[in-house]
Amino acid sequence: MKLREFYRFLKSKTFKKEYVTVIPFKVENSVALFALINSQKFISGTKKGKETPVETAEREFFLQTGARCVRSIKLLDNAFAFECPDLVSSKVVWLEYEEALEKLSNQLDKELLKELFYKPQPL
Repeated sequence: MKLREFYRFLKSKTFKKEYVTVIPFKVENSVALFALINSQKFISGTKKGKETPVETAEREFFLQTGARCVRSIKLLDNAFAFECPDLVSSKVVWLEYEEALEKLSNQLDKELLKELFYKPQPL
């Protein structure tokens, strides 16, 4: 998915109204780590009833991990970063940025990670 297509998707009615993505993260020894579910994706789901996007994100996060986050950060209307330093689950693997980017199977997840947690390259 090219960047222009990605932005079109983010502005689309489908994404805005129904789809929510959660990027669980924690920082250990000054290094950001990202949690992938089943070693390949971030948490995502669709709204139910009159849920707000953050309510959907919290519900999906709990359903898929059995845990609660310490703090949530709204990144886009329907994308959130959840800080979860104590998250332990057999469904979750913690990876650094580059490895998470490589392992993600969903193109939208890859684009969200790139856009929201861009890691500059050394000169």
